Amino acid sequence: MDKLIKNKIIKNTILLLFFFFSCACCYFSIDMIFNIVGGAFLPLLEYLPFVITYALVVAYFFLFYKNNFVKKSKNLGLCIFVIITIASKILVISILSMHFQSALENFKYHTANLLYPFDIIAISIIEFFVDFYIIYKVISRRGNTSYIIYKDSLNIPIKFICGFIMVLAMFYIGAFFNGFYAIKNITYTYGFGYAILMLMFIAPAFTIFPLLISTKKKSFSSKAQLFGFTLSLFTIVSFVTYKIIYPSFEVEVGKPLLTIDFFGSMAIGTTITLIINLLIAIRFIVLLIKNKHQRCLLN
Repeated sequence: MDKLIKNKIIKNTILLLFFFFSCACCYFSIDMIFNIVGGAFLPLLEYLPFVITYALVVAYFFLFYKNNFVKKSKNLGLCIFVIITIASKILVISILSMHFQSALENFKYHTANLLYPFDIIAISIIEFFVDFYIIYKVISRRGNTSYIIYKDSLNIPIKFICGFIMVLAMFYIGAFFNGFYAIKNITYTYGFGYAILMLMFIAPAFTIFPLLISTKKKSFSSKAQLFGFTLSLFTIVSFVTYKIIYPSFEVEVGKPLLTIDFFGSMAIGTTITLIINLLIAIRFIVLLIKNKHQRCLLN
């Protein structure tokens, strides 16, 4: 398995698939939190296993990315990670056992999703295997060799902010995938507006993912960044134009896409989506000006 992961093409392919799967899990986990809050926390214990299990997938993704593209984790850090994940899954199993009857009712009526609670059981089993693999690696290596692919000069607050933005972006990419399922709730009146929002959800991925991949091909990175900027700019212009024509379209369209927009019919989710794309566009323009300025200085 180590030889496969060390292969650059395979490693990047695994990262890509794992990334999009983690985005879907991130969306489902956070979306369920919104449902719990919307239900005045009454379904908290019933759906807490769902939230924890799917959130752990995102945690495993960050660990995989860090160890294969940034630097190796120390054995102590890996041990702490495994202790937390195993304890979390024990909590999941305990709560699920106590509420298994109601969970089966959810499976009957598909109130959470089509597979709950059996998806929780399947994912938890896979996560246990991952935990055992991490423990095996810690024991067999007896002192993980640290290596750094790029200089990590970010302080802890900045790392926290970057992590938060990353999770937020993953949530919206997951919302894009969910949009194909939620499209059945949309009428033809705002069909184009629905497509605009879905495009806004996925646009940040074309900027974020090339930054995650460790590659020496600057041309690929530049083209991907340009495409991401163009797509984000297009969605921003489309959103503003469509909103001028249909001022309340994002409230009508955003509800089937994002649970948070059910709260008081406010377009919270779509507003954050617009801000993310604006930040991507501004970032690209700033980098472009900076590069041109450096070229002028060299000449």
